[in-house]
Amino acid sequence: MSSGPPRVEVQVPIGYHPGRGTMLEHGRTVRMDLRRKLPGVCARHGQPAVEFRSGTIGFFADNEQIGLPRILGHGYVMNNLHARFAWRDFRDVRSRGVVVVLRGRPVAGEPVMVRGEWPVCRRCVRQSRALRIAGFTAVLAAIATVSALVAASLFDLRQFLVPLGFAVLPGWIPIGLLVTIAVFDRAGNHARGRLTPDRRFLVIAAHPDFAEAWNQRPSG
Repeated sequence: MSSGPPRVEVQVPIGYHPGRGTMLEHGRTVRMDLRRKLPGVCARHGQPAVEFRSGTIGFFADNEQIGLPRILGHGYVMNNLHARFAWRDFRDVRSRGVVVVLRGRPVAGEPVMVRGEWPVCRRCVRQSRALRIAGFTAVLAAIATVSALVAASLFDLRQFLVPLGFAVLPGWIPIGLLVTIAVFDRAGNHARGRLTPDRRFLVIAAHPDFAEAWNQRPSG
């Protein structure tokens, strides 16, 4: 559950560049760019931006933002739309890529990446730094745990094998790994949104102060 004022939907025009795109192993991702500069106000917190950071937001073929909660079917992403991951279709992850496995069926179409310059405030910077530290700490803890398990096995320390084994599986794989991915994803995600069906606009779920700054921008 989010705190603070309710989100306001802000439509930002985006542009598609024919022929551009990053080739994937089994397909192609479409690249698009923001066509208007965003105001110097953080979209998340409504505070003055201290810098603009270059970044890309990914979207599923159905125009909803890519994120770990959406893939696994828990939490909320953008518009509280929930989706479930069908484990019977896990084989499609290898053959078609994880971004096309959704709601128990492959989603036709190509994922979309929207590149832009995103305003971030001091609060965003602090949160991003803290999340990255937490992510790196989790990675180091995982390496230490695996190393301890190997050492316990080599030196025949049987009393440590079972607890260390559980710490690695399922403690780190998959639980810790998924949490770490989510932490790094959140650290680099400076806006929430979705694409309109015609893919002409990025609809940002923004703080009211960002929406006001966007509406007061010079036309043209």
